[in-house]
Amino acid sequence: MDLSCIISSGDLELYVLGMLPEEEAHKIAQLALLFPEVQAELDRISESLEGLGSVTNEVPSASVKGELMSKLKELKAEEQKTIPFGSPGAKKIREENFNSGAAVIPMRQANRTSRLLAASFAGFVLSLGALFYFISQNKQSQRELASLKQNADTLRNSINTQQQQILAYTQTMQMMHDVTYKKIELTNVPGKPESMAQVFWNTRTKEVYIADVSLPQAPPDKQYQLWAIVDGKPVDAGMLSNAKNLAQRMKVFDKAEMFAITLEKKGGNPTPTMEEMYVAGKV
Repeated sequence: MDLSCIISSGDLELYVLGMLPEEEAHKIAQLALLFPEVQAELDRISESLEGLGSVTNEVPSASVKGELMSKLKELKAEEQKTIPFGSPGAKKIREENFNSGAAVIPMRQANRTSRLLAASFAGFVLSLGALFYFISQNKQSQRELASLKQNADTLRNSINTQQQQILAYTQTMQMMHDVTYKKIELTNVPGKPESMAQVFWNTRTKEVYIADVSLPQAPPDKQYQLWAIVDGKPVDAGMLSNAKNLAQRMKVFDKAEMFAITLEKKGGNPTPTMEEMYVAGKV
């Protein structure tokens, strides 16, 4: 039990002066019997009060003295009625007065517990803040990684396009300078926008290639189709891909008098749509 609280509470001074209620005065008397420190403090207070009385010039009246002596006799009588410290009754009083079911926590322990709780809460807040920081950093890293991936894909596509253009240019130049290829210029027909394409026909292997295609962008549901005019009849030579700059290999023809390109439904038609012819050229 922390006796410092009792000693510093001021109840001991009131007890010596006889100003405490009867129930509280009884508890102070019991504490004085149980704890020598309390009794020593009572003695010190009594001596201090006696000293004050000896130095004052005022003489108390007879009634005050009588009342004080009467209080002292009553307190002495109460002390005589108290139960000795080692008896079962004293143990019962201690249990009833100081162990009534509520745990008594010393002030130092309470302060230490408060500090531990405050430190734990501060650590929790710091951990939570660090968690949010790392989550934010992770999201930022993911965004940066996605941006880098997108840039890499764009660069890769650009490089592929450039490689295809170089390959197409190289193939076209090779076919232009190869005497085994016959070059046929396809130009726009009347009523169509300015367009062009080049057909390279290998006179030895009979392979047909089309390159340098410059045609309007085909609608999503349509596609350009190459035709070879053989003995006056149009024959399907294959569908053009969307890669305009590539030298695209088409179907093989032993002979042809003319080549033409029409705009057909996606996947092609067995016969050309004449009003949708864009370019044509004679062999």
